[in-house]
Amino acid sequence: MRPIFATEDDNEYTIAWDRLIESGIPVFEPSKFSNVPGFKIGPHHRVLAIWLDHQYEDAMQLLRDPSHIVANPVDVDEFAQIQDQVDDSIEEQTDQATEKTLNWVFAFIAAALIGAVAYIAFRQ
Repeated sequence: MRPIFATEDDNEYTIAWDRLIESGIPVFEPSKFSNVPGFKIGPHHRVLAIWLDHQYEDAMQLLRDPSHIVANPVDVDEFAQIQDQVDDSIEEQTDQATEKTLNWVFAFIAAALIGAVAYIAFRQ
């Protein structure tokens, strides 16, 4: 992921987004960017970033020259599908890890309660 464009103008942003996507360069708007080298980003700026670092030079040239031909375009729809699959897999793994952690926590609490009951019972 690498930032390539910043603007306060929604029209410029849309034009840049469309130009890059249509040329086979997957892009996204990062949720937060306050300090990007080479860009003066204010509170109302929108930033575009590319997913694939090897497309940086092509992306920059394409933004300067709309007739630039991208050397290694990507099928953006296929890229999005792969991303969705990865996101789903990460979410599933996170859910499994959370469930495993909760199971250990509940087991520990149950063991502590059993120990406390046993202590009270044998103490009397």
